[in-house]
Amino acid sequence: MYYITFLLLFLIVGCACNARRSVYRRNSRTLRRLSRNYDWEVDEHGGLRPIINPAKVERATKQCANDSYILSTIMQNYNRHKIPGGQVEVKVEVWVQEITTISDITSDFQLDIYISEMWLDPALDYSALNPCKYNLSLNSVLLEKLWTPNSCFINSKTADIHKSPFPNIFLLIYANGSVWTNYRLKLQGPCLMDLTRFPFDNVTCSLTFESFNYNTDEVQMSWTPSGVSKMRDKMELADYELVDIKNIRNEETFGPPTE
Repeated sequence: MYYITFLLLFLIVGCACNARRSVYRRNSRTLRRLSRNYDWEVDEHGGLRPIINPAKVERATKQCANDSYILSTIMQNYNRHKIPGGQVEVKVEVWVQEITTISDITSDFQLDIYISEMWLDPALDYSALNPCKYNLSLNSVLLEKLWTPNSCFINSKTADIHKSPFPNIFLLIYANGSVWTNYRLKLQGPCLMDLTRFPFDNVTCSLTFESFNYNTDEVQMSWTPSGVSKMRDKMELADYELVDIKNIRNEETFGPPTE
């Protein structure tokens, strides 16, 4: 079984792009597409004047499939208990929003994170439906009807999804069947306290994330290239200094039970 761990020993990447040119090109394509919906006549000055052709407009609006049609089509025979493709790779990424407390009394820590999971589900591929949109941002209620890796932090003391003012769950489905989920969580996890150099303690806190129901023949968990990153460059705690954040990936084999 694969499991992935991130350790805290106590990037948001921005891209400034030249959008003007891309907007111009996109608008140009839009104008060319819209021009197909016009007929043309000669005006009093001998120039061409566009006339909207309702029949062409109706045909154009029917050419792409809207969200409702796409969802009803792909969910019609969908089986949420079927592993996508028989075996699926799940990419994981964590953004640490805040480390709120470290307790040397209970040997644990609390933090807020965003965790993303991404995988490919061919049964959700709607590219052949000529969609109006090539990604669908959907309500988290639909997530209960989809296959998910049933992953969790197996060594956490508590794990709660933020619910202010609604469950902080993001769901996006791409036309090729790729699924992206993102949860905002409040976690409490264990810390290993080394008090031999008090008050210059070394504290290592860790959380382990894995698929709870599936083995590696069915689901393989792996980090994205960015793995775990901080949402702020500097995170300050009252009595501790954050030295480093690391993420690792492990595989363990569990044999049959012995008598």
